[in-house]
This record gives sequence, C-alpha cells and structure tokens, in this order.
Amino acid sequence: MYFPSKKDVWLTLVIWLSILVCLIPLFSKGNGSPITTVPIAGFLLWLWFSTGYKVEGDMLIVRSGPFRRSIPIKEIVKVKRSNSLLASYALSIKRLEIRFGKYGQVYVSPRDEHGFIKSLKKVKSTIQTDIG
Repeated sequence: MYFPSKKDVWLTLVIWLSILVCLIPLFSKGNGSPITTVPIAGFLLWLWFSTGYKVEGDMLIVRSGPFRRSIPIKEIVKVKRSNSLLASYALSIKRLEIRFGKYGQVYVSPRDEHGFIKSLKKVKSTIQTDIG
C-alpha cells in the first residue's frame, strides 16, 4: 500500500517559489543560465512528486526523489510523533520517527498516519506507538 507524504504549506511555498526562480532564466533575456537552474528545478520537482512510503510485503520502502531506503518491518521497534528538523524523507515538520534495528531511525510524514501505522502493524503487531 502506498502512502504519499503530507505537505506543509510553508514548504510548498518554498519549493514552488524555488522552482519558479530556477525557471526564470528560460523566459528572460538576462544573464541567468538555465544550464544550472533547470536541473535544480527538476530535482525539486522530483522530490515534490515522489516523496512517499510503500508497505510492500514485509518491507517499508521510503522514497524522496533519488533517495530511497528499504526497512524490514520486522525490525521496526517504535513509531512516535516528532517535529524534528533533521533531514528526512518528509515534506512536513509533523513527522513520525521510526526506530528500527539496534540504532536505525528514519523520519516520514504520511498523509494518513493511522492507516500507515495500521499497515505496519499488520506485518508486526508488536510495534510500539504513541499514536491513537
């Protein structure tokens, strides 16, 4: 099952304004070089449209643009709410921190948090969570 990322309004504005600024050289006669700015815009679009989480069999696959990580659900110990600003596979500050293995941790922001956790618990019912 696929769970798209929740998207904060402020981050939406930052990303789309950045994309717009990157594309301005395509339409202006100024000194801007689309050779460097268009790939940046493409990268931001890739992040925007591909950030999400997939529960596939006994694996959780988290993805954001070219960044991808597979986590065995059986290794997940705990899922809790977090407002961490650490780099993550999330387009929202309202995130879930997933603890797995001995020291593993990843931050995600599924739009449907309850459905996401329910999907994980179908594979491993003993995952600890502070989310109702």
